[in-house]
Amino acid sequence: MTILKKLCIIISLFLFTGCSSQVYNVSSSDNLQNEESYSNNNQTINIYNIENEVIGEIEHYGQITLIDDGIIFTKQPQISGDDIIRMEYYRYYFKTNEVIKIGTVDNWAYEASYCNILHNNHLYMLISTGEILYPEKRYLELYDIDLNTNTMSKLTSQLGGFPYSSMTYNEGKLYIIKLISTGGCYLEEYDIKSNDSTTIMEFEYDSNTDTGEMIRQIFPVNDNMALLKVKYETLNNISLYIDIYDMKMNLQSSIDISSMSNDINQLAQGVSHFTVANKYFYYGNFSTLRYLGQIDKSNINSIINTNSTFAMATDIFPRSDSSLFYQSFDIYNNLYLFDYSNGTIKKSSFELDDDRYYIMNMSRNSNNDLLFTMFYKDAITGEELTPRLYYVNICDLNFK
Repeated sequence: MTILKKLCIIISLFLFTGCSSQVYNVSSSDNLQNEESYSNNNQTINIYNIENEVIGEIEHYGQITLIDDGIIFTKQPQISGDDIIRMEYYRYYFKTNEVIKIGTVDNWAYEASYCNILHNNHLYMLISTGEILYPEKRYLELYDIDLNTNTMSKLTSQLGGFPYSSMTYNEGKLYIIKLISTGGCYLEEYDIKSNDSTTIMEFEYDSNTDTGEMIRQIFPVNDNMALLKVKYETLNNISLYIDIYDMKMNLQSSIDISSMSNDINQLAQGVSHFTVANKYFYYGNFSTLRYLGQIDKSNINSIINTNSTFAMATDIFPRSDSSLFYQSFDIYNNLYLFDYSNGTIKKSSFELDDDRYYIMNMSRNSNNDLLFTMFYKDAITGEELTPRLYYVNICDLNFK
């Protein structure tokens, strides 16, 4: 059974259960990240520059993470039937085209690459291992790739941890949302220097009464933390809030953002991208709801029309200066750069030598370098183009 099929099954298992709020749509660009051909084999993919010139290549399977001077990517060392029994991690350098093996994860099942964090030349990742369909046989593990030494180590392990967890960084600590298979969740604080883990908040969800609350995402806001929380009065009465806490986890303010959607199933979804800065916020879940909004006292207002293929480029650290958005699976390849300081939007598009290619995924590093995953598949004939990676700087795109 391929990893994509396994993820489809686990999604269905969580539908309308005590963790019904963890429903995910695997057709979203977040979950199909860099699995262009949906095969179970390693794939060689060329890297291009803005001039459509090949500047390198990697052989990979699965996830690709942009860092400041290159790429971290995964590759299968061997194939045993349809099962992935281990995953190798590699580093690619843009300047030299050098590829270095970093490490191997045994019993690899899934990497939550949407919340990878780069800090002080260390890349922190949440990786699920074991039998992903069975809580008693799977683990959610925190890994550290030391880019100074090109080594990889496991820092923590949670038996039964849910694969689609979330993580952010603030003031020398990682904050990880960990779901409990029996209901509810807790917020774990991991001190990078001391390697100590502390549970700092807990939230309960009762599957018998369909009441309680859970954290969906978390984002640092200056000296505070913004928690995106879903609250259940009943299974059919759900609200979504942005709650601002100080670093001692005292509630400072709360805003109801449920008016984003009339569909309670959308409000209950897991969330891949969440940013709060000044009076603006962005919300993108694992299903179809995307919302870029402005907070006006106790109300929210939409800034731009969005649809299910509107997406935010993945940043490798939490940043509140700007967000870069794109229209995935679209022939125009439109891009939108949003400035959180003044609420302005600049537009551009990404044009290739073959206009059939569309953006499938996109990420940004601290140098404002961008990595595009480009792909094309005809919906009727099934014709495919060879996937491409494009490595460009944001200045090359002429935003206006």
